[in-house]
Amino acid sequence: MALGVAIRGFTYMRKVIGIDAAWIKTKHKEKLKELIPDSSYLCFISDRHQSIKHAVRHVYVMASHGACYWHVKQNIKHCFKSAAGTKLYKKAAIAYRIEEFNKHFDQLRKIYPHVAKYLENDVKFRKWSRAHFGGNRYEVMTTNIVESVNNWMRKAREYPIIAMTDFIISTMGQWFLERRREAYAVTTPLTPRREEILRKRWDEVGSLITLQLNENEYNVMCGELDSIVNLRSKSCTCKVFDIDNLPCIHAIAAAGKAQPQNTGELIYSMCSKYHTSEYWLLAYAETIYLVPPNSQWTDIPEDVIAVQVIAPPEDKTKGRPKINRIPSQGEVPKKKYNCGACGQSGHNSKKCPSRQVPSDVRSTTHV
Repeated sequence: MALGVAIRGFTYMRKVIGIDAAWIKTKHKEKLKELIPDSSYLCFISDRHQSIKHAVRHVYVMASHGACYWHVKQNIKHCFKSAAGTKLYKKAAIAYRIEEFNKHFDQLRKIYPHVAKYLENDVKFRKWSRAHFGGNRYEVMTTNIVESVNNWMRKAREYPIIAMTDFIISTMGQWFLERRREAYAVTTPLTPRREEILRKRWDEVGSLITLQLNENEYNVMCGELDSIVNLRSKSCTCKVFDIDNLPCIHAIAAAGKAQPQNTGELIYSMCSKYHTSEYWLLAYAETIYLVPPNSQWTDIPEDVIAVQVIAPPEDKTKGRPKINRIPSQGEVPKKKYNCGACGQSGHNSKKCPSRQVPSDVRSTTHV
């Protein structure tokens, strides 16, 4: 289900969709496309579950599909028992430049060849590496936001369908109200988080040496690697500007060289509209109203009354319907061991209370 307010609000949000942690199976995989059309600007981030992979590939041909960083890391831990290997994997995954990626991945290949082979051949660079990703996932590397929603829905999904729907509507209504109030209070051009990031980058510019190459391009000297900034195309060879859609330190330095008197105005103009406080407010501008009781349904449109609701085909599957979520790939359930003496969990047979000798007995035996 999707609320109309949320559908319209998505217009003002980054086109990144997270999919994870389903607890039911469905054949209606094309319903999302009726609301969000296929586009090269659209990006899906999910675990590597085959059903999600195939559905996205079949329905959204133009969209890009990335793997969740966290789930890939969990697979490495489980399959290769390599906690140390995940550290090098993280450095390679979050790298912006290809050169930086190669540096960390070559080290990973040298120390943990099996992990490197898995990441290169099974997962593919274009799925988990920020430097190799073909679409625009901004800085979104995980499906944490989906996991948060799943935890929020943990109890409610056991409710009857009407009660669960009311719970979703009322809670989302409160979320929209809180975010709308926060957005109203913002006085800066960007959202507070983006404003903070931009100001930190401004402070890091320091005394970078910037040379103008032509009307649009600037060479910024920064440590071992120089960066070429193109203010017209809003890009930089460091790839931070391109991926985050937020000026990097090199772009800020170039803006200061290009327009010393109006540097701030130029920097803000290079930020994505999705980072602005205006779009943040528009995303949560509408109010979510609760569904009133049936007795208050007075102004029902004729086209709604004319709709005939037909019960879905009876599910003849044996057994009780599943209510537990289907684990995502990389999520390995922890094994629960019971005590061999009493059968209870939380301890083993050596520490079982039933086998513990009372202190007075121990002292008597010792004497």
